Amino acid sequence: MIVERDHPYIYARIAAKRNRLLDADDFEEMSRTSADEIARVMEEGVYREEVNRFGRSHSGSRLVELAAESNLSSEMQHLESMAPAKLKPLLSRMSEKSRTQTLRRAMQWSKDSAVDPESIATAADIGEEELADITDHELAERLNLQEYQGALDSDRPELEIERLYYERLLEAAEHPAIKKLVEMSVRERDTVTSLRLMDYGTGTEEISEYLVEPKNLPAETLERALKDLSKELGTDIDGVRSAERALRRRTLEHGIKMLRSEPLSARPVAGYVVAKRNEVRNLKSLANALESGIDR
Repeated sequence: MIVERDHPYIYARIAAKRNRLLDADDFEEMSRTSADEIARVMEEGVYREEVNRFGRSHSGSRLVELAAESNLSSEMQHLESMAPAKLKPLLSRMSEKSRTQTLRRAMQWSKDSAVDPESIATAADIGEEELADITDHELAERLNLQEYQGALDSDRPELEIERLYYERLLEAAEHPAIKKLVEMSVRERDTVTSLRLMDYGTGTEEISEYLVEPKNLPAETLERALKDLSKELGTDIDGVRSAERALRRRTLEHGIKMLRSEPLSARPVAGYVVAKRNEVRNLKSLANALESGIDR
């Protein structure tokens, strides 16, 4: 628990940040506009600095993506800097998510030219030319991910990075509700991965090699896995996409509930991080959908 003297400041700051989050009405209104209009709405709020910075050379969904991700990174740094000592380990581990994603994207880029290097270079605060020459170990050092150096030498480094991230996050998640959130996130990730691979005809033995926690492997057939998931979640699931949405909704709802619960604990802070990440994800998804004409 946060000691009493820490509570008024940190909780007041989280409450203020929570009130600045975009709500369902904001997204409904933006869904009738364009990617450029979304960037304009962002500029009027907490994303002003990032939109102005990236707006000099970008527009549309690309501007939305870069501004949103950069703002999220700054927000995590701000939360960690103002947190009392009791909360710093948890926030430090939570902030590793975006940095480990950057490291994994860089590893993918080295093997697949279709991966966009600009977002990687921006997140790592280096130029694209330097990114092309830097080693994975050097990039991990630059991203302050020294604890992940060993994972880079494994047979499946990208998977090991994910496993280590969740392992470290669980170590720092002292509150049962936050531990449950981490476990739900792992379950969501593994289940969606399994269902996608099943849809491509991959066997369960091979699928287990791609999971953070092999025990999360669902039933042996896609049809049975979807049926079991429908029963578990209490909703009709007719395919991989609907399963992904339902699992994400469950994890998100658990996280959002923590925003206004037990103000003397770490729960509101963790809940805010979940809500902020969801906002960034939705901004990027909506901008991309509007620009490409995908049915929302």
